Amino acid sequence: MLEKPQDLIDFIAREPVLAAKLRAIADGDELTLPSVVEHAHPTLCSVVARFAKRRIWFVCQSVRAQEALHNELLHWHPGALFFPELDV
Repeated sequence: MLEKPQDLIDFIAREPVLAAKLRAIADGDELTLPSVVEHAHPTLCSVVARFAKRRIWFVCQSVRAQEALHNELLHWHPGALFFPELDV
């Protein structure tokens, strides 16, 4: 039985395919997961951020997507930073 939200992150990270990708990130590889449904992005980003052991940048397709991702990430990682769109 899962007791805390972080237990859920650990549980997800133990999935064999994802665990292999997390090891690749630890080795310095980049990660792309094009087939992940949009609603799973914040949870997956939380898993990656927890196990990467370094600064991670998540690139979103729009400011609206970035805002949504950031709001969800704050539940898992209260220190997540948001960089607003640059005025060009």
